[in-house]
Amino acid sequence: MTILSKIQNFQQREVKDGDNYDDDDIRPRVFVSNLLKIANDDILFEIFIRIPDCRSAILCSSVSQRWHSLISNPRFIPRFVSQHHQNQAHYPLHYTIIFRKCVTFKFRSALNFQPICKLFSEESMFLHGKSSYLDFLPSPMVVRASCNDLLLLTPESAYSSVFYVCNPVTKQFYELAQNHWLSGPIKIHLEGYALVRNPEYECHFKVLLFHTPRHPLLREGPNANTIQDVTIYCSKLGTWEFKSFEYLQPWKIARNLFSMDILMANGILYYLEYVEGAVYADRVLALDLSKFECIIVNFPDDFGWVGSRQYHGVRVLKRIGIVGGEVRLVQVVLIKEVRCICLKVWRLLDYSSSSWVLLHEKNYKRASNEERYVGVFVHPVDGDKVFIVWGNHVFEYDLTNNKRKMMGELQEPMKNGDYFTSDRLAAFPMVHPAWPTPLPPTSFSV
Repeated sequence: MTILSKIQNFQQREVKDGDNYDDDDIRPRVFVSNLLKIANDDILFEIFIRIPDCRSAILCSSVSQRWHSLISNPRFIPRFVSQHHQNQAHYPLHYTIIFRKCVTFKFRSALNFQPICKLFSEESMFLHGKSSYLDFLPSPMVVRASCNDLLLLTPESAYSSVFYVCNPVTKQFYELAQNHWLSGPIKIHLEGYALVRNPEYECHFKVLLFHTPRHPLLREGPNANTIQDVTIYCSKLGTWEFKSFEYLQPWKIARNLFSMDILMANGILYYLEYVEGAVYADRVLALDLSKFECIIVNFPDDFGWVGSRQYHGVRVLKRIGIVGGEVRLVQVVLIKEVRCICLKVWRLLDYSSSSWVLLHEKNYKRASNEERYVGVFVHPVDGDKVFIVWGNHVFEYDLTNNKRKMMGELQEPMKNGDYFTSDRLAAFPMVHPAWPTPLPPTSFSV
């Protein structure tokens, strides 16, 4: 029972003279009922800013005119957010994870890229209510990136110049100005998408679109730099701009058949780099947004390079994620003969010096003989947990006590084939702040 339903029950059920005041159910109801009657506005205000989540606070505002005036006061949201930030141990973080296929064939319609699994923490499920997820959008959308409780979306699977940012909790969506770099006659392939919030501006954000990397003319060779073109949208200005940065690329860059997973932590964008001839990434790139400079982050010295390209029944896979503003690198070694995986998790200490520390090293058997390994994903709020997908089932693994539990199921099976015909599972985590992130004034809501 939520705090809202408890308060409403206390208010709506009248305490009669014949009631037994020694009853365990009556005594707390009497106390709360009397408290709400005699409490002044200042006391009620302090009670309301301690409500566990924003949806309960919003629903409480409909109980009475007095409560509505207190919760709609301009001071309420800043105090509510401050109270939750200063006492984070008492308010668990709410998270949502959207899984969808990341299909190699980019010309498929948006219907081929719809979410096939949604994981909600218990509190996050309550925040979203009972309506269908993302049903308020004008058309089927492809999720491209996430940031806090916001999603970046496109209505097409490839070569789209139309972008939306939405908040699934408040059901608001914002259409970005058209990107004229992408709307021309020449189709520009996008390698990755990033959504970034500026904490200095409450309702504003930036969108970064990563084009296919290129080599400068007349500088090809083993030590030639790679040029990465990026178009950036700023909601505060309502315009796009074009920028580029360079970084050392000792191998020829490969065109990424899947979109890159670009993550944000403390003003730095992180993503795995793919090179020609290798199915898997070889290092992490860190883009400092304040300087717009790229730094190469090498993998840890104890990272298992043997078998990075599939042979002798051994495969080494990698994934990065963000937990509480910290970068995690996960290595999964698949050993076919013994039907198990070896899992390691590192935390990035300093991106400028490629300094890592090993946090966990575990061995796990397959969930069943029939299920194959699909992917591993970092838990967005708990650094001691990961999600591993076996077959169509999503399991949460607690790395400290070696326990696991099934959290969800994929609505569509993952296609099993070679690199060019298989599906890849993409995950978009959202960690919900104390109060939903507003969108700029020109956004739409339903």
